[in-house]
Amino acid sequence: MLWLNLACSTPDTGEDSAAPLPMDDRVSLGEVQPCESPAASVSYTESGVAWGFQDGETEEERHEESPSIAIGDISGDGLDDVVVLQQLGSSYVYTRSGSGFQSQRVAGPGTSALLVDLDENGRLDLIVGGIAPYLFPDMSSSPVFLTGVPAIDEHAPVGLHDFAPGDLDSDGQLDFYVPITRDQHGGTDYNDVLVAYDGLDPVVDAETVPSDVGIRHGFDATWFDEDGDGDLDVYLANDLGSVLGASTLLRNEGGVLEDAAASCFCSLMTNNKGIDVGDVNRDGRPDLYVTGNPTNTLLSQLADGTWVDVTAATSATGVDSGLTGWGGNLVDYDNDGWLDLLSAQGDRWNTGNDNERIDVSPRLLRQVDGAFVDVGPEVGVEGLGSFRAAASIDFNADGVEDLLVTGLEGPPLFFLSDSCTEAAWLEVTAPRGSRVEIDVDGSTQTAWVRGDEGYLSNGPPRVHFGLGEADGVEAMRVILPGGGRVETGAFEGRRRVTVVAD
Repeated sequence: MLWLNLACSTPDTGEDSAAPLPMDDRVSLGEVQPCESPAASVSYTESGVAWGFQDGETEEERHEESPSIAIGDISGDGLDDVVVLQQLGSSYVYTRSGSGFQSQRVAGPGTSALLVDLDENGRLDLIVGGIAPYLFPDMSSSPVFLTGVPAIDEHAPVGLHDFAPGDLDSDGQLDFYVPITRDQHGGTDYNDVLVAYDGLDPVVDAETVPSDVGIRHGFDATWFDEDGDGDLDVYLANDLGSVLGASTLLRNEGGVLEDAAASCFCSLMTNNKGIDVGDVNRDGRPDLYVTGNPTNTLLSQLADGTWVDVTAATSATGVDSGLTGWGGNLVDYDNDGWLDLLSAQGDRWNTGNDNERIDVSPRLLRQVDGAFVDVGPEVGVEGLGSFRAAASIDFNADGVEDLLVTGLEGPPLFFLSDSCTEAAWLEVTAPRGSRVEIDVDGSTQTAWVRGDEGYLSNGPPRVHFGLGEADGVEAMRVILPGGGRVETGAFEGRRRVTVVAD
């Protein structure tokens, strides 16, 4: 098995000395990226093959749960690279080279890919889930299997769907929530676990997750400060909710995870796949986009801390009748300051069953006056397939989020934005679990720094804001995990900002 092992270099931060400096020295301002010839609106060109994405599957290698996406700067050149894992087939590492990717085929199957620097040596390590989880330190060729995390028996070949990074006790060390898919065929049940790392050595906590919640059909988990008390809570997306247990919120009470189903009114009995978090209605409170079957669900938090299903009221389903929502992202694709929705929908077809194959297109839903309208075809987001993971990130550095979607057949669809636009933007990298607030034109936008973007999709700890007609922000506040704060005054937009904890 061969993986890339690339040396890490330190990219130029490009600090702009002409801009007003932030009030806090933990903030680094990147250079302003001007848009000299702005387009009237955002449009995309599907550029997967042109940028080097490969089709590594054969018919025997298809599986309904694959493939997964991990995004990060593997080579240390300041550009985002991509890992695409196949559960049963060939996987690829894509490193940036000019206006495209150089691909390297690797033999290792797996899922729930995550790039993270576990030992803090400046190089990204790759965590791989699936049947039996393992780790590639520094993207090396020698895998290290994760001890203490049970391999799932053959009846559940994608037993470990996610390694969700967060910080349970705000000690600065990442804790990974690992949802373990219960065997619906009657085999051994395993409870979800937390995994921390001592260097590259895993330390498994099998006690913190309550067993009445942890022994379900877990597909995705995400950490964010749901109740604003300074520590991180976990929302779980569970498949087969009506049979094996609902998707639910685990609230962090002093380092103890407690099922909040009875008080949050946020449990879902549907067949859920993934979760994304954002402030859809810009009230400063988190909203959840939970993908699945028979519909994707948009949950909005109310002022009293309870949640309400606003899917029907906002037309946020993003799933055609009879299909399933897999990947789902809250993304401000047009930089107007309001979050839109990307849905990677597909059927549940896989080799070995008699289900009819149904090919559909991903859906891009623009938020207009509090409701969502499908604009995919008019902006170039279309293409038939049965899709799974989805990611949104600005690969060509024009300030517009590009869209990457994987499917059961063919190379990933890569929707690359055609041009920068008049609407400005801001990109903020900060410690995972941070809450970022920016004041723009007298109102506030809020985002939660996580890195995971729904079903089988993980990226760097970074959030993207559209600024609309504003040129910059009036102030920025970053509430760090554990309650620390970083604050700035006004500065110009169209730039990348990095915030460190100390």
